[in-house]
Amino acid sequence: MITTPADTSYHVVAGQSIPAILPEAQDACGSVTISFVDVCTAQGLGGYTATRIFTITDDCGNSTTADQVITLEDMTAPVFDFTPADQTLDCSDEYVLEMATATDACSGVTVTHADSESFPCDGSRVIERTFTAIDGCGNVSTHLQTISFLDTT
Repeated sequence: MITTPADTSYHVVAGQSIPAILPEAQDACGSVTISFVDVCTAQGLGGYTATRIFTITDDCGNSTTADQVITLEDMTAPVFDFTPADQTLDCSDEYVLEMATATDACSGVTVTHADSESFPCDGSRVIERTFTAIDGCGNVSTHLQTISFLDTT
């Protein structure tokens, strides 16, 4: 007789494994051993699914399998590893784009940037560059860099 744990869901936390709740199993002729393997599949934005396949083996080598579906939800935004500092430059200076980098505990990260430019009355120019990091589950982090060009000549 086998009683498999109910299907469940967990919030994904970096560095933690999925808790193992083993099925209850009995054999009429002796004891049983239980092992399992997790098979993960993408679920689209928001997480992924792990099918935990339990293998129950008795003392005579007879075995059977049972499954548990575990939904893993990634609600944690990526973390920036590097962000360029704010800068103040002379109007004649060239600015070289420094790209931000980010990582995520559960998936890859795409980092993009968008600029918003303004020209205050004093003849200066200001670029507000917003870096956006998006992980494979759609979680987002942003960082704002301000680049000011002043007329010092």
